[in-house]
Amino acid sequence: MLNWTTEMSAWLMICPVFLFFFLYLGLKWGLKSQPRALKRSADFTTFFFILADHFWMVQLFGRSFLLYILLVLFLVGIGIVVIFALRDGELRLARVFQTYWRICFFIFALFYLFFYLTGLILAISYQ
Repeated sequence: MLNWTTEMSAWLMICPVFLFFFLYLGLKWGLKSQPRALKRSADFTTFFFILADHFWMVQLFGRSFLLYILLVLFLVGIGIVVIFALRDGELRLARVFQTYWRICFFIFALFYLFFYLTGLILAISYQ
C-alpha cells in the first residue's frame, strides 16, 4: 500500500490536466463562448500546473526546485511589468496581472508536458 504522500503527489501530478479539461467543458457550456471558457480555465488552473511541476521535479530529480520555480515566476513578472511600462507608459495592474498569469499558464503547461514526457521516457527505459 502506498503512503499518503505518494498518493497525494500522484494526484497533484495528474490533477491539472483533468481539472483544466472539465472546467473548460463546463465553462464552454455555461458561457457559450469558447475563447472566454479557455481563458477562464487557464486562469483557474495555472496554480495547479505550478504545483504539479514542482511535484514532477521532485519525482524525477529527487529534490525540490521550488526556488527556481519562484525565480521563473519573479522574472516573468518583472519582464511583463517592464514591457507594459515601456509600451503603455503606465501600468494598469489588472491587465498586467492577467497577462502575467496567462503567460505563467503557458510556461508551466509546457513544463508540465516536458516533465510528463521525461517521466514517460525514463519509465520505459528503466523497464
